[in-house]
Amino acid sequence: MTFSILHISDLHRDLSDEVANEWLLDSLECDFNRFDEQTPKILRPTLCIVSGDLVHGVGLNATNADDELKRQYSQAEEFLVGLADRFFDGERERVVILPGNHDVCFSDVMKSVAKIEIPIEPEKKTKLVQELFAAKPELRWSWRELCFYKITNSDMYVIDSGTSLRHTTTFIRANVHTNLYQNNSSMYLISLTLVFV
Repeated sequence: MTFSILHISDLHRDLSDEVANEWLLDSLECDFNRFDEQTPKILRPTLCIVSGDLVHGVGLNATNADDELKRQYSQAEEFLVGLADRFFDGERERVVILPGNHDVCFSDVMKSVAKIEIPIEPEKKTKLVQELFAAKPELRWSWRELCFYKITNSDMYVIDSGTSLRHTTTFIRANVHTNLYQNNSSMYLISLTLVFV
């Protein structure tokens, strides 16, 4: 069996100069129209992988953060629906999403963790590193701050196996299984080791 995969990455827009969805889809269509002219011919994609980041996101103390995230996710949703409809015969299950670090509601994440300073004692440092690399760790490492964070509110932090992703924003949390992928179709949303169907 021969197949082709279209990979699209980093849809997040420069907030100071956003590119319209229609322009992005038209650009893809121009590329698709050239497939037959290539030697050898390029197969039309069988499926599409859209890897994060889907949105630019908002800062921790941003004004109107929820409204801005909803706007950005609505824009991403509109693009993904247009992508599936235009290039995959409306078969939305042929579009696979792998969220990126911008696709997390940073405010929710920070409310669900506590900062742990790196201890001076070598034994305590070693224990923290071992915990970080253990199965199902509750520690996270911040390269920006060079410190550990411990998950203190698992209900807020953990990705549920149902239709909600607690610390992702409205688009993924509420609309993956409703607005975006109706008609008994489903979108595959992969986040680390979880697949949502």
